[in-house]
Amino acid sequence: MSTRVSSNLTLVLKIFLPTLWIAFFGLLTVAIFFSSGEENLLFGDWTFKLSVLGFFLVFLFFIYFTLMKLLRVEFSDPTFSASNYFQTYQYRYEDIDKIKEYNLILKTVVCIKMRGVTKHGKNIYFLKSKAWYNDFVAEHPHIFTGLLDQED
Repeated sequence: MSTRVSSNLTLVLKIFLPTLWIAFFGLLTVAIFFSSGEENLLFGDWTFKLSVLGFFLVFLFFIYFTLMKLLRVEFSDPTFSASNYFQTYQYRYEDIDKIKEYNLILKTVVCIKMRGVTKHGKNIYFLKSKAWYNDFVAEHPHIFTGLLDQED
């Protein structure tokens, strides 16, 4: 039996927020960029158009390099799985180099550093569900001996 140890917020941050950002602000950026400026003088200013485009691209890069790296993680006794909501891969605990936790005030991001490169890369990131994660670690201390490394 597997236990999901990643937060429910992962689905919102990984799927819904990027989709809404690209759809809404992408279309708004295109509309502002291609407007003639006859309706509103601000929309005709190239400085404003490039600022809106820059804001859209900066946040798009932020989403890609942070939120899109989050995965749904489930622990079970022999293996654990990581999913990007489209594909799920199983990994062994023996392949883990260390597990680090990063406290972000409201949430905690957990980084599982693997010994080799996996389908999800060398690092697997997920938002920690405190109750489920801590319960699983407490129930299976033999799995996590020597792996946990907490950082603030």
